[in-house]
Amino acid sequence: MTKQDILNTTKELYLKKAEEVKIAINKDIKREFEKVVRIGIIAFIFLVIFIILKFLTSRYLSNKDSYYTVNKIIKYRFYLLVNNLTTFLLQI
Repeated sequence: MTKQDILNTTKELYLKKAEEVKIAINKDIKREFEKVVRIGIIAFIFLVIFIILKFLTSRYLSNKDSYYTVNKIIKYRFYLLVNNLTTFLLQI
């Protein structure tokens, strides 16, 4: 075996290893992107639901104090739900 053969073999080995690392990184990026999209869709659905709830409370509650209280509860629940959901989905 000559030095040139050893050099070519080493080069091929490192190129193959680099390609494997690229493939692994691309798989990880794809998986993380899918998580972000899933979280975004779920958060958007909950946002729409809570906007509808806020609209309904403003429409059917005439007392401003109770409307304010219910509105704060809705905001707080939305924050907790989205926060817990994102934490759970990021652990998957």
